[in-house]
Amino acid sequence: MPTIVLLHQAILRSPVPLPTRHHGWSETEYVRWLAEHADAEQYRLIEGVVAAYERDHDSEAADSSIVAVRTLLGRVE
Repeated sequence: MPTIVLLHQAILRSPVPLPTRHHGWSETEYVRWLAEHADAEQYRLIEGVVAAYERDHDSEAADSSIVAVRTLLGRVE
């Protein structure tokens, strides 16, 4: 299973918004963006969404579901 799919599943179980919501993209725009960008860029996009969420929600940064997302990101970097 592609790591990006695992990251999306982990995000869905967390309070972090999917990149579509964070960036105001439609699902079609996001799928197109994923198809046009390399894995490393996709992971950076997810990292940016998680980092933005953590900045805005300091007290929730230790949420176990966010830790799971960070763990997956750590394995691909």
